[in-house]
Amino acid sequence: MEGNQTDYSQLLGLLAQIVPPLAKTLGPDAEVVLHDFANPQSSIIAAEGSVTGRRVGGPVTDLLLRLLRQGKTDHLVAYRTRTSDGRILRSSSIFIKDHQGKPVGCLCINTDITFWLKTEELISNYVALGVQGRHDEVGGQEKFVHDIEELMQSMVDEAVRLVGIPVPLMKKEHKVQVVMMLDDNGVFLVRGAVDYVAHALGISRYTVYNYLDEGRGSKDAVVLG
Repeated sequence: MEGNQTDYSQLLGLLAQIVPPLAKTLGPDAEVVLHDFANPQSSIIAAEGSVTGRRVGGPVTDLLLRLLRQGKTDHLVAYRTRTSDGRILRSSSIFIKDHQGKPVGCLCINTDITFWLKTEELISNYVALGVQGRHDEVGGQEKFVHDIEELMQSMVDEAVRLVGIPVPLMKKEHKVQVVMMLDDNGVFLVRGAVDYVAHALGISRYTVYNYLDEGRGSKDAVVLG
């Protein structure tokens, strides 16, 4: 395999064929989602199961964006995350890499274990025994969204909340903080993110680029615009 983009698109296409039977094997409380990182804004190329309700054409999650931006692409197996409606998932993210180690896609498996955790709690209370630290909450409340605008809005809203100043009252330093927080979380790996953030903060796209240059200093990173 030469390792060009076409080769890996074909590989991901082949992997997509195993998504439906794998999900059926895992049962009704599981879903399997395959991402192609060539297009983060519509990265889902195969999906089976209804745990998060996502479908083909949906975007990456905030967790995947953050891991890609930070270069942390070792496989994550059996970590715990939580949906927006409070259900607890046992998740695995298996990164697919090219011959140079660059991630080109990700096979994600999510299983709703809410019922089993409640059952475990009942049994634990009954026998007065408990097991601590069984699950690793790598993802926290991972954002499983249905389109890229919903993801952008939620990530911008979260950054603004953490800075603690409403956008209309923000000074330059506050907006720089928001932009750099979004950068650290991988928002600017998504095409069109610069325009979205500029509109949300009431500044020009060129100002966003200036803030990125100012905040990154000598760091080198990709911005897809």
